[in-house]
Amino acid sequence: MKFKVVVVDDDEDTRDYITMALETWEHERFSFDIELADDALKALDILHNLPVDILIADLKMPIMRGDQMIDVLRSNEGINQDVPILIISGYPEICIDKLQNEGYENIFFVDKPFALAAFHRKVTFAAGFAMKKRKKNKQDGLPKAAEG
Repeated sequence: MKFKVVVVDDDEDTRDYITMALETWEHERFSFDIELADDALKALDILHNLPVDILIADLKMPIMRGDQMIDVLRSNEGINQDVPILIISGYPEICIDKLQNEGYENIFFVDKPFALAAFHRKVTFAAGFAMKKRKKNKQDGLPKAAEG
């Protein structure tokens, strides 16, 4: 199954590493179509216009932090309002409590630097939620993010 993924991080090396971690993962059930954004506003533009299965986001970014981007995404109705999110950060304490207190669902945290096995495990969790979302969208007649 192919998943549409948006990766947002202001650090190009991190975006490249995440892309490599997804593209070279030899998972028998998953493959990925990846969109990249170097800030939260660009990611929100993609998320506003394109059905997405998984969002992978940094927390500390210029212009708008990752937790602020999630607030905007979750508080506005749209095709990706409930997209599963992997937050990757060396500073997860910045927003873990805030996001959990907001009642946001389908948010997973990965500490930087991360081991590939831990990252892949969280992607697998997010993919499970994405598959449930696809099934519900199909029943509701809504568009899906990726073919596969």
